Amino acid sequence: MLLPNEILKSVVFLGVKRGEEIRYGGTGFLVYLEQIEDGRTFHFYYLVTAKHVSEQLAGDVFYIRVNQKDGSAKDVPLNWEQGNEVTWYQHPTDAAHADVAVTAIEPQRGQDVLFIDGQIDVISDEKREQLGIGVGDEVFMVGLFSYVKGKSRSIPIVRVGNIAMFPNERVKVKTPTNQELEVDGFLVEARSIQAASGSPVFARQTIYIVDSFHKWGTNVFEPVGATAWTLYLIGLVCAHWEIKPSEIIDVEPTQGVNVGIAVVIPAQKILDIIHGPELKDMRRKIIETAKAKGAPPAATMDSGFAEVPLVPFTKADFEQALKKASRKIEPRTK
Repeated sequence: MLLPNEILKSVVFLGVKRGEEIRYGGTGFLVYLEQIEDGRTFHFYYLVTAKHVSEQLAGDVFYIRVNQKDGSAKDVPLNWEQGNEVTWYQHPTDAAHADVAVTAIEPQRGQDVLFIDGQIDVISDEKREQLGIGVGDEVFMVGLFSYVKGKSRSIPIVRVGNIAMFPNERVKVKTPTNQELEVDGFLVEARSIQAASGSPVFARQTIYIVDSFHKWGTNVFEPVGATAWTLYLIGLVCAHWEIKPSEIIDVEPTQGVNVGIAVVIPAQKILDIIHGPELKDMRRKIIETAKAKGAPPAATMDSGFAEVPLVPFTKADFEQALKKASRKIEPRTK
């Protein structure tokens, strides 16, 4: 099924510098929130990835590879000038079992990107159930394929699969440092590889058309399911399983074989972070700063249709508010 090209614009590649080359080994995606205060509209922009990817980037000047409107790609450093450390926000109550990390970013002119609407398109567990998205539904994973990532422009790869299972228990995964932990996730039948960690996972809502079929084991006739065009972000890629080749055929193991099942962290965990106390406090400070910069009100003509002017919010304002609300993350010991 055809995937809208705009979805590809929500994905960026994450990498660190090794010598003179930037090595990209993870995927992130872009989300925004819109908030209206006293007639003024504020937009807040975030980069989302897997927590284990963010931990591998901590302590380094890391880069996001972002496509530009002129057809090129640009390597944008995210550890800002003067040695300011990027703050990754984790789940406010259960970070140990939620492989998600979020950081605030600032869009730049000329970028050819799409920020996913965090209020509409990133759906909670409750909304996913209301929409009827469940086992068997088709999903799309959009991320980095490190072997073919694009030379002059980033080209995300799309992997198509199906929701395979919603376990009633946590799933065991292994970290890049070979530590075992358990995460809250569900399973998707689709191949995932290391660089796909942090990839957004989308699904379409199941709708019903005028027709029916005999429900298995009953005398009930139910509507036939079909797929809607609306896409929803239902999670991000966390991990996949590999088995030894000797478990399939009688040979000495050389490298693991991907079993074709990926672990996906529910979008609910992303919403928990974005609407958590730390980022909520940051947004409040940003809005207060913008309001303080506003000029005293002047008398206006009596019209209920007058537009309220937006107060500009500069990069300096953003960084100042970020420093006030952020917790400093100490660089890793190397």
